[in-house]
Amino acid sequence: MFLKITKLIIILLTSNMAFANICKPVSEYRNIKSSVYKHAKPMQRVAASNHLSQIRKELAQEIYRGYISGVLTKSFFKICLQEKEDAKLLDSISAAFKNNLLADFSSSSVKTLKKLGREYSNSPDLFVFQAKLDWPYKSESVAGYYRLSGAMYYMLPEIPYSDFKIVALHELLHKFDEKELYHSSSEYAGKNTMEYAWDLSQKFKVYSQLNKPDQKFISMHVLNGLKRGFLAEFKAWAVTYDVYKKMRRAGEIGAIAWIDDILAQQGQQNYLDFIFNYYQQRFKRPERKSLFAFDLLQDSYDVVIKDLESKDKCGLMDDLAEFIGSCR
Repeated sequence: MFLKITKLIIILLTSNMAFANICKPVSEYRNIKSSVYKHAKPMQRVAASNHLSQIRKELAQEIYRGYISGVLTKSFFKICLQEKEDAKLLDSISAAFKNNLLADFSSSSVKTLKKLGREYSNSPDLFVFQAKLDWPYKSESVAGYYRLSGAMYYMLPEIPYSDFKIVALHELLHKFDEKELYHSSSEYAGKNTMEYAWDLSQKFKVYSQLNKPDQKFISMHVLNGLKRGFLAEFKAWAVTYDVYKKMRRAGEIGAIAWIDDILAQQGQQNYLDFIFNYYQQRFKRPERKSLFAFDLLQDSYDVVIKDLESKDKCGLMDDLAEFIGSCR
């Protein structure tokens, strides 16, 4: 039985996947899986499971190749795969995308990509790439990084193959910056910090009413909040776009219209100032809820943003500063 299965899957994997029935490789995999567990005798189960695992890896590798070459469109992921039924296959797809991505980065002529590729190819740290078919809970982003788990997800049906390396790079930069993300998140949400900020907000409405120590405290609280959101995105996108330009010069990626449209707006502005201003205008000020329901936090937010606008932006890049030439 295994020999027939192997011949069948090789035929499927080596054929052009742009055939009329784009779901056929996955359908055949499901049939094989069903047959293995239905017909294999108890003593054969381990061997059957190992064989099926190898088939999954081979199919996942072909799916990666089909996707990255543009042969497999989003309809393949929306129609042919199901997140629950094909969970193990999705795990293999995630591993294939991760391993190929890091191998490509490691061999790049762009130093930033080479460093990231080599670091995370050999890292003992938790590094999970999750291929997703269904939108994560309360998320509308095509990709994301979970600070606490260290996992990155990406919505394959929603990411054009031409954008994948850039989208993955952006999330990988959040991973590289995770110590700062974790530190600012912990400081921002600390019990004592939240309680003292609450006490101040009950007594004062305007930042200028605070004494110097309390001004420093509330400024740091707001800054830590910004480092979890706006500033985290400013840093990661600044490096992402810089690497994109280097990849274009090296011929390692094609033109991406939406990035070119953004960069065309720079004009004579300093690069980091431009990226800061571009994203600062697009991030909404904190909603009036939790501590930011109070006037003191809203006013302090304006004070901190105005201060950041006047600063040298290299000082805001933290661990990602090494990837910006003007900051070294």
